[in-house]
Amino acid sequence: MPDARPAAGTVGPVSLVWSVPVVAAAVAAGLVLASARPLAVAAGQLAREVARLGELRARLAGLRDAARDTDAQVAAFRSRHAAAAEVGLNGTSRGGTAAGGDGPPAGDGPER
Repeated sequence: MPDARPAAGTVGPVSLVWSVPVVAAAVAAGLVLASARPLAVAAGQLAREVARLGELRARLAGLRDAARDTDAQVAAFRSRHAAAAEVGLNGTSRGGTAAGGDGPPAGDGPER
């Protein structure tokens, strides 16, 4: 009776069924590569946006420093001119009445 197995070192005939996993793997790799291209483009766009945000961060830090300096200047101005703000040129207090009551500021509203 002849032996159904091929001799050692030789490959027997390959069935078409064995090519199905190879073709499926090739198709899957192609699909992955096709979907990777838009992801690569999106990643590049995201990297550019992050770089622009870095530039904006430096500009915003400058604005924040300028606002801090302005706040300090306003506070200094107010402290230097506090006495002039409490008593106006017409002798009334900032509250609106000569006695310093809770009325509206002088010159605002209808005359009574």
